[in-house]
Amino acid sequence: MSPQMTTQEVENPQPLIAVDRARLFNQSQSKTLVILIAFGGTIYGLLTIGHYLILPPEIRWKMLSICIPTAAILWGFFLWNILWPIPEKWSQALEGLIFQFLVLNSAAHLGFSAEMKQSSNLALLVLGSGCIFLSYPWWLFSIASCVIAWITVVQQTVGQPDWAHYGFMFLICFAMSFMVIEARRRVVLRADYDQRVDKIRMDMLEKALEEIRTLEGLIPICAWCKKVRDDEGFWSDVESFVGTRTEAEFSHSLCPTCKKVHFDDHE
Repeated sequence: MSPQMTTQEVENPQPLIAVDRARLFNQSQSKTLVILIAFGGTIYGLLTIGHYLILPPEIRWKMLSICIPTAAILWGFFLWNILWPIPEKWSQALEGLIFQFLVLNSAAHLGFSAEMKQSSNLALLVLGSGCIFLSYPWWLFSIASCVIAWITVVQQTVGQPDWAHYGFMFLICFAMSFMVIEARRRVVLRADYDQRVDKIRMDMLEKALEEIRTLEGLIPICAWCKKVRDDEGFWSDVESFVGTRTEAEFSHSLCPTCKKVHFDDHE
């Protein structure tokens, strides 16, 4: 490969195809999956205590019947991942499943309380989806599940809310969520790009080091014929000895002294 092509390859590595990009996002998600599960289990454990202490009796046990299993499932996933690590290709699908538990809890709280202010829980999930997913399909699916759950529950329990106000709230959360997921995707892709550039440069450096050959130590040379003895005891002329150990090439000419001795005296 010519130096110009090598430089271009370093500056512009081949872009990732869709399959490689999906694999990269799965790898990135799998590294944060355990943290997400543990955080979710802790939050719902605290919510269980909060629901028991704060919610009115008529909805307290209804919410606890959903919140306690959710916390148990999340901690179950946490222990499962520790004992038997979840394959990377399942990471975003598992996050999508966990997200649906969050949607179920938020929609249930809205429905049992019949208070429109509880819509903020689902709006926060729309915003938080950008912090969880890197895959556009899973992100859009999760947002759609939040909106559908909100519309369904509100129609059945609240009646005729201020659709414009809350619709605008969901729209703003959607826009902010998009900015978050887009920024996270770019960070992951940029980090991968820099790693591939570094790998190409390291490969080039290793190749260059392999091609560099140097002559070290004492070189035995015949005082009369000037042949050089190699490590195996064979004698060869200087040209062959140097040529097999370096990238140097010889071109023949005459120095002024030899020219005068061998040619000028015969004129």
